[in-house]
Amino acid sequence: MAGHIEQANDFLSRIPIELRCMIKEFIPVSDLRTHVCFYKSYKNIAALYDDDDKHELFWKRACWFAGLGLVREEDPQHVSWKGIAFECIERCGFCKHPHCGGVLLERNAAMMADVEDSLAHAEQDEIRLLVECPVPVDLYPGWLDMKTNPVLGNLAFDNHGVPIHVPNHSDLVTSLQPDGVPHDYDRRLRLHPITLRSFATFPPVDDICLLSLYDIDFPDICRTSGVTVFDLQLALYAQLYEPLYVHNVIQFLDWHEGQLPEWPDLQKALDKLDTLYHLFSFVRWDGLGIWSRGDDGIFLTLEVSAR
Repeated sequence: MAGHIEQANDFLSRIPIELRCMIKEFIPVSDLRTHVCFYKSYKNIAALYDDDDKHELFWKRACWFAGLGLVREEDPQHVSWKGIAFECIERCGFCKHPHCGGVLLERNAAMMADVEDSLAHAEQDEIRLLVECPVPVDLYPGWLDMKTNPVLGNLAFDNHGVPIHVPNHSDLVTSLQPDGVPHDYDRRLRLHPITLRSFATFPPVDDICLLSLYDIDFPDICRTSGVTVFDLQLALYAQLYEPLYVHNVIQFLDWHEGQLPEWPDLQKALDKLDTLYHLFSFVRWDGLGIWSRGDDGIFLTLEVSAR
């Protein structure tokens, strides 16, 4: 194995620097996985990416056009975009998960390309400038189509042995296959940074309002660098373990009338359906729907259906 690596490095060392630059420029900026692999192929190749003070800007653009943003308390002005790119590719760039790895990167890139094409042909100068940054809610053009990330229709909640009374956003898992279908990947979302960092909407926006579900209110979701899947699941966790009231449960039962188990009386239902977490035991999250977008903000709905 070492001999093959030495031969490959010897081959790469013989390529003129002009040709190396041409190869780098030929790779689409959105092809984050190929750029990271090319970077790591040989030290002289890495030098092409690190040869000036704008290398962080390159990785920021690569992450952007791959549909990847920030999580937790990361500051867009101080975060290492190169570090984010390498984390994603090294940890799950070749993940076999149906909604992670190369499959998700390619889908994100295609959706970002559609956004870029639409914004680049806008009549307003200020709109054309949004090609490489989240669209502020107050500037969102009415003609611009919006799509939500399909991966949001493949998430479910599971505590993996963690007591339900211990809220932890790491407990969210991806539920991508029917029960009983064998798979050889870990479903915990925190182990899939590409999925976590993917933008929740295309185009990415800086502010999203979730409409109430069963009269349960959710906090507004804000991130100046673009709302991500991580931000959506965190907003749900804010209410996941909060106690429900009678009117929440009644609305839930009315909404799914005829689709749920029958309880002997309301008290039995109240005992069983005391948190949003327990409601998700009977319904699945199908993704996000677009309710409205305008001057008042972008309003999305949680789409659910009985299991």
